[in-house]
Amino acid sequence: MAIRKAADNPNGNQPLKLPLMNDIESLHDPKKILYDLLRAASGHVSRRRLDRLSVRKLAFRVIQSTSSFMPLLKLAAFRNLEEELLEIIAGQNWNS
Repeated sequence: MAIRKAADNPNGNQPLKLPLMNDIESLHDPKKILYDLLRAASGHVSRRRLDRLSVRKLAFRVIQSTSSFMPLLKLAAFRNLEEELLEIIAGQNWNS
């Protein structure tokens, strides 16, 4: 799982309460939820170690640890992002 890899604990066995895919776009604060998941996945239990954990950097590592973004195509926000990026790429002639 990309979250566990990003948190440097790929073999961790702490249960992670991942939101359902259908609920992701309606979450009040998805970034906070991701950060909380990264803290849980790290396996650190002491407040001191959790406070020193750079969850912002770890969030970027989730992207690097993701092998496929295909499941995200179910989300309207992700499809909109993809369309906007394709328009920018076409407008700048970066696709040739």
